Amino acid sequence: MKRVGRKQKSQKKSSKRQEPELKVINPHTAGIEITVLRSYLRQRENLIQASSTHVQRMQRALTQMNLQLHKVISDLTGVTGLNIVRAIIA
Repeated sequence: MKRVGRKQKSQKKSSKRQEPELKVINPHTAGIEITVLRSYLRQRENLIQASSTHVQRMQRALTQMNLQLHKVISDLTGVTGLNIVRAIIA
């Protein structure tokens, strides 16, 4: 265990929290940035929805094959779940 000298202790106590800088936002470009951000968020939501739809299709197909992995594995898209699905497909 390393000992802390007096100088290091006093430096830690004297360090104050720095206030964040306030940026001046150009109102003409802020609208464009917000539009771009909204499109990214919309795209992210669409990808999440598509991903969950595909996971449900995989679970439905496994259930039709009389393999109820959802009772054994908590996450079908995890490492173990995907290894099992790859082994079934191979």
